Amino acid sequence: MRAITARDARLVPSASRVFVSPFATFDIAVRYLATQNLGLTAMAGVDWIASPPTFVYEVRGAPLPSRSLWSFEPRASFFLFYALP
Repeated sequence: MRAITARDARLVPSASRVFVSPFATFDIAVRYLATQNLGLTAMAGVDWIASPPTFVYEVRGAPLPSRSLWSFEPRASFFLFYALP
């Protein structure tokens, strides 16, 4: 769920609605163990959204698309971990 807050008094958010879209993700991870308990993990992935949301303004009763999210959203993360014995 997302919430929209208008930063300009002239803008009014649209009513809440549910939108369903297919979604897929792919991840790859590499783990390095420095010792039995201490290590580092690096992850990279991409999310795919079939129909990403588009932000639209209504100007004089007509929709005016502003911007849309990407269909593919890349991401990366790094973790330093300690495993208890």
